[in-house]
Amino acid sequence: MALPFFEYLCEFMLSRRYAKRTIDTYLYWIRFFILFHDKRNPNQLGEIMDLGS
Repeated sequence: MALPFFEYLCEFMLSRRYAKRTIDTYLYWIRFFILFHDKRNPNQLGEIMDLGS
């Protein structure tokens, strides 16, 4: 059973006509990023991961 977050991302990318292989690759890297940071909320990652700047 897929997680709702990944289902949403997949549907979002499909609606923008991303290739299936591209979607699979993006989902892989998103999953890897989440697991690498021990499933922490982005708000808890601190200034090191400041994606806004």
